[in-house]
Amino acid sequence: MLRFDLTFDSDQTALAEHMGNLFAQASDWEAVRAAEPFGFDAELWNTVSQAGLAGICLPEDVGGGGGSFIDAAVVVEQAGRYAAPVPLVEHIVASRLAQRAGLDAADLEQLAAGTLRASVALHPSHDGTFALVPGGAVAGLVLGNVDGTVIAARQEPPMHGPPNLACAPLANVAAHGEALKASAETIDAAVDEWRVLMACELVGLSQRGFELGLQYVKERHQFGRPVGAFQAVQHGLADLVPSLDGARHLAFHAAGLINQGHPQAPVVAAMAFSFAAQTARRTTAAALHYH
Repeated sequence: MLRFDLTFDSDQTALAEHMGNLFAQASDWEAVRAAEPFGFDAELWNTVSQAGLAGICLPEDVGGGGGSFIDAAVVVEQAGRYAAPVPLVEHIVASRLAQRAGLDAADLEQLAAGTLRASVALHPSHDGTFALVPGGAVAGLVLGNVDGTVIAARQEPPMHGPPNLACAPLANVAAHGEALKASAETIDAAVDEWRVLMACELVGLSQRGFELGLQYVKERHQFGRPVGAFQAVQHGLADLVPSLDGARHLAFHAAGLINQGHPQAPVVAAMAFSFAAQTARRTTAAALHYH
């Protein structure tokens, strides 16, 4: 049976606390609202880059932090709690892929510094285009699969994308560029990493949404009592807790398997992403309903 200990070590605990404080200050509701509808805050990106998050998983000899995939998961969970409008998940995944695919040191140094933003195309190219690349509207480098070969597509970030309800900087990207020494399986592994980190980000968002809903029903009074004193509200919120705990456990379990290079990582990554997405939708809808 696969097991993964969800207990953070002292460094990861300190990292989670520090990142929580950083995003609480730099990605408050006003900053998030101001980033709509494009979904990107350049000032916040500079902040997270200066904090070393852009290169958290890159080696120290190119200016990175030398962190593990678990460290990245800890960071993006906190980013999710505050709906941070920066493509941190995409950049971390693309940076790890760039290193594995043999991108030169000068590019890796820019990725580590955050001066070159990168993303990964989740699907192979079609008719010469990587469709709806997450973070593609703000990325100068997109890595993707063209006929089984990893291509490094470089562009001037368009800074605009198709309208979308997610307020995310999506974009179609021309699938032309330098062929790297990596196979399509390397891209598949990167997509698994994206699923896992996105699951962790969604877990953070879900947990924060739940906390806001819980806080509100304690403060809001009707008929001389807190709204949270009514059983229908109590039961509705309580029903969310198992899903929240399960989504977090599954997401970090998947992160652990990715970190270990375990053969079951792709299956668990897909499960974690699917369940975290369902949990986020259900939790945020409930929290909004109680508001």
